[in-house]
Amino acid sequence: MLNCGLGTVFLPILGIAALVKGQTVLQTVSQIFAGEEIEGFIVVIVVAAVCLVTAMNDMVVPSVSLEGKNLWILQSLPVKPWNILRAKLGVQFVLTAIPVLFCEICLAVCLHMDVVKTLFILLLPVVFTAMMTVFGLFLGINMPNLTWTNELAPIKQSLGVVISMFGGWALAAGIVVLYFVEGKKIGAAGYLGLVTIVLGVITAVLYVWLKRKGTEKFTVV
Repeated sequence: MLNCGLGTVFLPILGIAALVKGQTVLQTVSQIFAGEEIEGFIVVIVVAAVCLVTAMNDMVVPSVSLEGKNLWILQSLPVKPWNILRAKLGVQFVLTAIPVLFCEICLAVCLHMDVVKTLFILLLPVVFTAMMTVFGLFLGINMPNLTWTNELAPIKQSLGVVISMFGGWALAAGIVVLYFVEGKKIGAAGYLGLVTIVLGVITAVLYVWLKRKGTEKFTVV
């Protein structure tokens, strides 16, 4: 499953690199973008970078497919289907959120931003992690592959995995692009606050879907 958990490896590396070389990078960026609202630019870029690496964790997507022909065993267990799905969500969220928090704390220490910007450096990637987790299971339930003959197939040849990873990367890039197009008008703090709310709403909607419709689909897949 390392192929679906590279974010867990790279996030701590990113955090340590920020502590070691962060000030040098900040000085270079400040010189390149002199005269602009540099703090806002840096915060948005940093948050998007963490989100981009976070999107490399998509282990929940093939978690249903990897059960293969033995899925009936899970379906016949005397536990609620939601408990099974929640366990799958929990594995990815814990394995991603812990390195995300480590990376964010390192970045916050390096950047020395004000309280509000620091809050969003810590908060938004966690919300992004939650959204990608529920979105990944949404894809896994709707696009299962239970007829594989090689257990790598649901991981390396899964359309759901591709959609999850590239969709996460596109969303991370979109956060930066939208900031330069419209977000600068309301400032980095306001913009990131709005993005956090939107991602939170999407997460809540997908979570409710999984709990209601997702459990039904899981029992008959």
